Amino acid sequence: MALRSFSYDMFLSFRGEDTRYGFTGNLYKVLQERGIHTFIDDEELQEGDQITTALEEAIEKSKIFIIVLSENYASSSFCLNELTHILNFTKENNDVLVLPVFYKVDPSDVRHHRGSFGEALANHEKNLNSNNMEKLQIWKKALHQVSNISGYHFQDDGVTNRFWMLDVMMLSTWWGSMDSVEWVKQHLLSRSIISLLAILKLLAFLEMRKELPTR
Repeated sequence: MALRSFSYDMFLSFRGEDTRYGFTGNLYKVLQERGIHTFIDDEELQEGDQITTALEEAIEKSKIFIIVLSENYASSSFCLNELTHILNFTKENNDVLVLPVFYKVDPSDVRHHRGSFGEALANHEKNLNSNNMEKLQIWKKALHQVSNISGYHFQDDGVTNRFWMLDVMMLSTWWGSMDSVEWVKQHLLSRSIISLLAILKLLAFLEMRKELPTR
């Protein structure tokens, strides 16, 4: 079987108003500086709540998906449609990886649709017409599914944030230190991950070539 070609090492899914000029923006900058080609979508330029063909292609050409689940993520039907497409795509392809980041939200609230996630879904239910209730169930299923994937729980303190970003900068220099992508993926998805191991294994998973990028 021929190997699929990738245009992006990483794809960031996030709620712009929550993290674009903070956590996600800083993460994107660090990843780019370390030579990790990352797709970041400009939600502000999107029209309506449906993802475009170009965005679908970007998803299908990416290796790793970081889903930044923040307080207002579920209030955006666009984000929920994007999440659904990502999960449907990764379910059919075993050479990609999803890593959720629970940014100042409780994973159990995402899983059980409580707090801001429950409020957002309730608002969507009010706004959707009776013929679109199936979409609401699809969104609920996607949130439950992503909450069950081992990821990173970002606590509301600056120390955690600084150490997480430091891990990205330091451990990206280890790119290529592991040879078995499947071993990395198996362990990354099967256990709770602390910051250091998450970034180390994520960057090792990115190694599809056998050498560091020349930058």
